[in-house]
Parts: sequence; structure tokens; C-alpha cells
Amino acid sequence: MTQEKYHLPSMAIVIVILLVISLIPFFLRKENTVQSQLPLHLEWSEKNENGSIEIAGFTEGENWEGNYTLDSERSIDGNSGLNLFSQNGQVQEIKLNKEVDLSSFDSLLLTVYIENENVIQQPNNLILYLITNDKKQFSIPISPLKRGWNLLSLPLSSLTDEKQNETLKNKNILTFGFKLNSQKKQISQITIDRLWAEKNRRPYLSQISSLNPISTSLKTIDKHTFLNLFSSGINRLSFTQTEQLDNFTAIFKIIPESKGLFGFYMTSKNIPKSEISFIITNENKWKLENTQNENVTNNLVSGKLQEFYNISTPFWLRVIKKNDSLSIDYSTNGSLFLTITESNKVNIGTGTFGLLSNGAFLLDYIDIKP
Repeated sequence: MTQEKYHLPSMAIVIVILLVISLIPFFLRKENTVQSQLPLHLEWSEKNENGSIEIAGFTEGENWEGNYTLDSERSIDGNSGLNLFSQNGQVQEIKLNKEVDLSSFDSLLLTVYIENENVIQQPNNLILYLITNDKKQFSIPISPLKRGWNLLSLPLSSLTDEKQNETLKNKNILTFGFKLNSQKKQISQITIDRLWAEKNRRPYLSQISSLNPISTSLKTIDKHTFLNLFSSGINRLSFTQTEQLDNFTAIFKIIPESKGLFGFYMTSKNIPKSEISFIITNENKWKLENTQNENVTNNLVSGKLQEFYNISTPFWLRVIKKNDSLSIDYSTNGSLFLTITESNKVNIGTGTFGLLSNGAFLLDYIDIKP
């Protein structure tokens, strides 16, 4: 019995060829999609005008009333924190008489540090209260808290008047206060570092990605809003629209608010666990490193600049990437850039571009162009 052979009709062959040709643009479009994510320009004062309001930084000269100490060694987002103690069930209270209009804002935010999380878990151990210009007091208990630094977001609508059982509607505030209690034979201690207000939406969070949830906020100074970076360890902040890293120029303006380090990193998508990073410290020391397999780090080059890193004084960093070549420049005025270092060993085509920081920094803008 002979086996019959079947052949595709010529018309079917033509259809198959046309189908394959039609799919070619689809595969080519993937690369173009990545490239089209640049340019990227983020200037937080443009989209978040008066996006926050500072209430307290817990520093000298703020006129807090009560029994407390200022601690320059324990601060995540400023120059000092305020230590508040309670012992053996004795309530300690501090308050600040300061007139603030919160009508444009929805939430209070604060950073709080606790050494022992067991003594602050009881309801009403820590209370935040406000007094409005019509002499009504509204409060909210704060618990539970974790050991270490906590970033708390408290909706203003959740503050209640205990006597009249109503929520806060009048946002013209005259007084801000805290009450700390403790259990019998126990000591409660907290450190408060910053108190401010923002809007609930916080749209800037969709533009960035951070592994550390206690690391970013808005901060408005003299009606100019910055992205505020703060952390007690290395913080990695990436931008969701940057993937194509073959050729680009990035410029960012930074204002240090504390001693620390600042820089950038590029993680390769082509070579797993491969990364280039650059950091500069408040001592004006810098280094460019290449990390492979997450734990093998090579110091490509390092050095020290003449003094330019000063607290509250802005500086600019510029990163120019052309294929495998990298140039890193700095400026103290935003127009005249001086080269820090160059390298031709940066084999990263696609991946993640982001910022590194440890300490407190204000990021005014970042501009990335292909």
C-alpha cells in the first residue's frame, strides 16, 4: 500500500509567508517601546505645587512646651529628633502653639522611632491631638508601632472630638500636641523627628519605586516642593520609565540636608546580578564600583574632590552614557560642569537606573534624555 504525500497549495504558502512578515514589526516594536520611555523629566514643584506643609522638625527654636530632650544623634529626616519619656503610668505631654491652615491637605505624616516595641503597643499609649481655632480638641491614638523608624500617615478625617464624637472638619489649627503613657513598672520612650501634612493621593509615588517604604515624601520650603529622600541606611530609588540605558544623559539637582552619601546605580537586565554604582560622601570622597553576582564588587576608580558637598547648598550631578562609555560630572551652579571620572567598562544596555542615598536629601528635579 503506497503512502500518499500531501503538499500545501501554493496559495497557503503565500498566506504563511505574509503572516510571518506581518509579525516582524511586532518583535521590532519591543525595543522601540523601551526607547520611547525617554525623555523623562520629573520636577516635583511643577506637579505638586505646595504639595506639603511643614509643621515641625523638632529642632532648637520651635518652642515646644513640656518635658523632653532634643537628640542630634537620632534623626532620620533632619538635624535632631525629640525624645519623649513616660515611666510607671505617668502621662507626659508636649505641645506646640503654632497657627497652621490645613484646609488644602488630607493627612498628617510623622516619623517616629521606638527602641522597644512591646511598651508602645497598648491602645492610647501614644496620642496625637490638635486644637482648632474654635477651641475644640481632636485626637487619634497611634499604635501599634514597630521597633526602629516608623512613617505614619494619619487621615485628618480620622481625628475625633471625644466629647462631641465628631470628626475634624475645621482645619485651622492653633496647637499640635502629643501624649505618651506607660504601663506600671515600665518605661515608654519615643523619638519624633518630623511632622508635616500632605494630600492623600500622593501621586509622586507612581513615578518612583523604592524598596524602603520609609524613604520618600514631599517637602515644601518657601513654596517650592521637593522630593524628600531620607533613610537611616542605603536607600535605592528607581524611576519606572527608564529601561533603555545604551545612550542617555541624566542630570539631577540635589540639596543635602544632612551628612551622608548620594549617588546612582545602573542594574543590567542583560547580565543578571550585574550593577554599576557611583557614590559621593559628605567628605567629598567618591567611588565608582562594578558589582557582579550580588557579592563580588570591584572598585573601578575612586578619589576625592575639592569641597563642594555642603548641607543646604545645592549641587548637580550629570551622567552621560554612550554605549560602554560613562562620564560623571558635577556642578555647583547648574551650568558649568566638571568631570569627576570616566570609564569605558560599563556594559549595560537595558536595565534599571536609579538613585542611591543614605541620609536626608532634597531632590529638585531629574532630567533624562536619550
